[in-house]
Amino acid sequence: MTIHFGDSTSITTATGLGANIGQVKHNHIGGFSTSSSSYVDTLLNISITPASTSSKFIILINGVGSTSSNDSGQGVFRLVRDSTTVANQSRLIDNNYQNEHAFAVVEGSRERYPVTTSLLDSPNTTSSITYKLRMASPQGSTAYLGRWGINNDWTVSTYMTVFEIL
Repeated sequence: MTIHFGDSTSITTATGLGANIGQVKHNHIGGFSTSSSSYVDTLLNISITPASTSSKFIILINGVGSTSSNDSGQGVFRLVRDSTTVANQSRLIDNNYQNEHAFAVVEGSRERYPVTTSLLDSPNTTSSITYKLRMASPQGSTAYLGRWGINNDWTVSTYMTVFEIL
């Protein structure tokens, strides 16, 4: 990988930045919705095979979300590696106090909330892994990713980017 700078200099690998960047993968989806009170896959996922057991991954997610009801309904979002919740996600309190280890909560049909995070993961494997964005709607209203709860005439993409740090 070569990084070019405005003064005509370049770095052939990212070693000049203090780390080696391995693979970079990117994916996106349009709108997604669920009324499930249990977490379901949103179809936003990235599969990657670590170069070594010491590889670390930075996972970035950027999107917006809402729900079908005013402030009584919520949507919660979680990042998993295969079926394991990625560490460093907070305990988010929803109306039923049941969702732990998530990174975003959205509520209200007239609002658009950020569904965004950057997490560091150390999977300690050289086998293929899959990072997945999951979501749930604990109160049974419909939770939306990438669209406004009361208006389905627009959708925006939600993005996931995974960087391997060697």
